[in-house]
Amino acid sequence: MAETDSEVRERLLKQSTTSNLSDFNLRKAYSIEEYINHIGFGSYQIKLTFLAGCIWVSFIGMFIGDPIWGWYSDVYGRKMAVFYSTLWTFVYALLSATSPSFFWIVFTRGLTGFGISGAIQVVTIYCEFLPEIYRCLSILVLAVFWSIGGCLTNLIAMLVMPTLDWRYVLGFASIPCLVFCLLYKFVPESPRFYLVSGQRNKTLKVLADGAKANGVSLLEGDLIVPEKDSLGQIRTLFKKQHRKTTILLFLIWSSAGFCYFGMILLSPLLLVNQNCGNDNTVRNTISDCSCKPLTTKHYQYLIATAFAEIPGLIVSFIIIQLLGRRKGIALQFFLAGIPIPFLIACTSSATKTILLSCTRAFSNAVFQTIILYTAEVYPTSIRAIGLGMCSAANRFGVFISPLVAQVIFPKSNLAGLLIYTILCLSSGILALTLPIETRGRLLQITVVDNFSSKLDLVS
Repeated sequence: MAETDSEVRERLLKQSTTSNLSDFNLRKAYSIEEYINHIGFGSYQIKLTFLAGCIWVSFIGMFIGDPIWGWYSDVYGRKMAVFYSTLWTFVYALLSATSPSFFWIVFTRGLTGFGISGAIQVVTIYCEFLPEIYRCLSILVLAVFWSIGGCLTNLIAMLVMPTLDWRYVLGFASIPCLVFCLLYKFVPESPRFYLVSGQRNKTLKVLADGAKANGVSLLEGDLIVPEKDSLGQIRTLFKKQHRKTTILLFLIWSSAGFCYFGMILLSPLLLVNQNCGNDNTVRNTISDCSCKPLTTKHYQYLIATAFAEIPGLIVSFIIIQLLGRRKGIALQFFLAGIPIPFLIACTSSATKTILLSCTRAFSNAVFQTIILYTAEVYPTSIRAIGLGMCSAANRFGVFISPLVAQVIFPKSNLAGLLIYTILCLSSGILALTLPIETRGRLLQITVVDNFSSKLDLVS
């Protein structure tokens, strides 16, 4: 009969005790802390510090890039910020695919993350062209491309990984960046940026081009030029009229990133490893199986959960139109959090796919709605830096989410899932306390309060 783990450990302990008893009586005993203190700090620890720092570089690139691209977009223009960030992403994505070592893959992915963080400024330039009545629908339609990108990434991995490797996945995934760079010259600069930066003639030219393309004529009369305002100033986000909104948005964005990317991290664990709520079984199963290659079936489940985000956006549009931005964000947080505890149940992969699809659909819907709200609530002079800083707060939530998904969850499924649930529900409550409802609100140009009524006429 084969020995159990406890019997093996007991036998080895007896052998060790018997063979080393005489030596033990002759030698002094030291604790692990004394050993480490004796070894000291040298090249070994420096190497570990460097390797640990490399892990953070891949995340910190996005965290640092968000406010930098936001500031650049407010000061030098949305179009240039989007172009340079996309070009940067493409170059370092290709370099990461050719990395010869662990250090270079982490380093190049960190620089790729810096470029990716500028992608959110697409929302800034896009929303500043949209009439108010079409803004909500248009931003959510733009979000469909995010979900399509998720589906395509999983599809590429499913087709490429069995015969090639991850390098080809990174290479193929960077192609859309190249396509955008080639189409860059067709992207117009935001007329609102031109206006707030004092470039009146360029503003009129962009408006004339838009009117001509849509078959309408420009309004007769003069264009109201706003008073001069500082551009891209972080401190403006914390002035009296924006302070409460900014703090609440930081918390909500962080929670949205924590929950959305947590569900992405949990998806393969929940689909690959079957359990019936037994934490010990789950812990052993995950430690043994979490690094197994995904099969075609698993990729299909991941594609299904990513595709489910698209109908979720349709539901999100209906909710936002009926309830407004604040209540809509709150309800979607609630709907994202409710299915999470049921993922611990002993169910089939198909059932878990449905639950994950619901959670991911509403988590993504929350994410897109707060992007819309943030773009609407800040004036043009600080819109990009506002989005950038909120996106940086989102990265903070993404940073700590793996601690729950990959550390706490394997030890206790219930504890890990409850953390995500509680955070979703509490964030929904926070959304209800946002001071401004932006549905039906015209985009403001500057922070100058005494000019806002006139700005509404031309916004």
